Amino acid sequence: MIDFVRQLAADSDAYHIDKARIAESFSRAAATYDQVAHLQQAVGRDLLDLLADIDTDTDADAPAVVADLGCGTGYFTEQLLARFPGSTCVGIDLAEGMSRYARENRAAGIHWVCGDAEAMPVGNASIDLLFSNFALQWCQDLNGLMAELYRVLRSDGRVVFSSVGPASLGELRDAWEAVDRYVHVNRFTAMDDLQQAAINAGFSICSARSETRVNYYPQLRDLTQELKGLGAHNVNRGRNNGLTGRRQIEALKSAYEARRTGQGLPASWEILTLVARKNETPPRQGER
Repeated sequence: MIDFVRQLAADSDAYHIDKARIAESFSRAAATYDQVAHLQQAVGRDLLDLLADIDTDTDADAPAVVADLGCGTGYFTEQLLARFPGSTCVGIDLAEGMSRYARENRAAGIHWVCGDAEAMPVGNASIDLLFSNFALQWCQDLNGLMAELYRVLRSDGRVVFSSVGPASLGELRDAWEAVDRYVHVNRFTAMDDLQQAAINAGFSICSARSETRVNYYPQLRDLTQELKGLGAHNVNRGRNNGLTGRRQIEALKSAYEARRTGQGLPASWEILTLVARKNETPPRQGER
């Protein structure tokens, strides 16, 4: 039993997300991100469609303050401003390089903030609508994150976000496991856990959806170069900090090649989409 508990602790530490590494990685990717973020942009467009029920023609329904959490280059922040032209629009991102890129390349009138989703530099009950696309999977403390989203939203405010589930990049994870025991692929949160954390924080779930999307690549390097261009590579403590040798790379290629189909090498993404509304009062401890 003691060995089992120790192994659980070791596994947990191996998958601990390194926030400094995340910020550095995405800052480096700022100039290339939009060129390779095809899946992220497709999912984000679907996410925007979920806002269609908000009537922007009436002041009562239009959100006064809209925030794009994990805004990256500001690709969707700019579209949120166009959709809600009378709203104050804020883009928040952990990576200073992303915030700087957005500030220099996106429309005027957007407020850019460098900050952590788990400790946002904004006041209590200050935001009406939180939009987040492909960002919240980089957070470490799920319950703390949901409590923070609840804190910054006004009463009856909404959070609309996409994330990625644990089946994402399963082919790459399995191929690496045939090579060594280091952590090479990030571990992501399941939909059930996301929903429960949101409910625990005081949200009502409006809608929740999980789907699998598969991209295909001619060669493994096409996938790994895309992940590098996105800044979405391994950010766990359990990663191999040394150089990956040629023998390991060849073993990885061989293991992944066994998964080739007529369309190419598959890379699956489990896409999670959730819409939740802030309740007037959070649940009591015994009601969760």
